Order: sequence, then C-alpha cells, then structure tokens
Amino acid sequence: MNLKPQEPLVQYSLRKNYGWANFELHQLGQAEQNLRFAVALNSERGAAHCLLAKVLDAQQRAAVALAEWESCAAYSSQEEVEPEWRNEAQERLRKETAILEARAGNAPCSPTMWPMAAFAPDQAPQRGKILW
Repeated sequence: MNLKPQEPLVQYSLRKNYGWANFELHQLGQAEQNLRFAVALNSERGAAHCLLAKVLDAQQRAAVALAEWESCAAYSSQEEVEPEWRNEAQERLRKETAILEARAGNAPCSPTMWPMAAFAPDQAPQRGKILW
C-alpha cells in the first residue's frame, strides 16, 4: 500500500498519534486539538475517541468526555483500540450508568434505607415517627 501524507487515513493516524504524544506530555490543549481533528477526519475509528475521552477527563470535563467514552466503547473491537482503553471505557460507562440509576431512583437500597424498604410505598411510616 503506497499512502501519501495528504491522504485522510494518513492524516488521521498522524493527528491521532500527535494527540497521543501531546497527552503523554501533558499538553492537553494541543492533544485535544489534534484528536478532534483526527475524529473529524474519521469519526468511525475508535482510538482517537478513546484518547480524546482521556484528555477531556484529564481536563476535568467529565460530562463532555462521556460521549467520547461511548464512541470509544462502540468502536472498541477495532484493532487500533488498546485493550486498556477498551476496559477504561467500559468501566467509565458502568460508573455513569450506576450514577444515573441512583439519580433516577433505580439503584438498590442503601443500608440506611433498609428499614423503610420493608414497607410498601403507601404504607411506609413518615420520617421521624417512632415505630414502637
């Protein structure tokens, strides 16, 4: 395969690798710029999404990083996606799902709520009332 530097696949790989290097050097702004360029060139490649998610997390922009973690996980079967990134994406999405379920009231009861869990919602005693 004879690829030229201006071809999209080559540009994608260069920008992804520049972004990765910038991330490792803690040049997060430059890393984000290169990785967003790579994603714009080919949004169906997982590695740039994974690295961009890591950069956004390092910038403490977890809400923005979530979409990149989702893309990372979606394309995680690709050979270019490091197993470590795949595992990290799955773990981050698991945690986010648990947080969302807790906010929606779908999480299992905490130990402090066990006494209340024994009652049907319409029969539960009011807080502060003594039961004996």
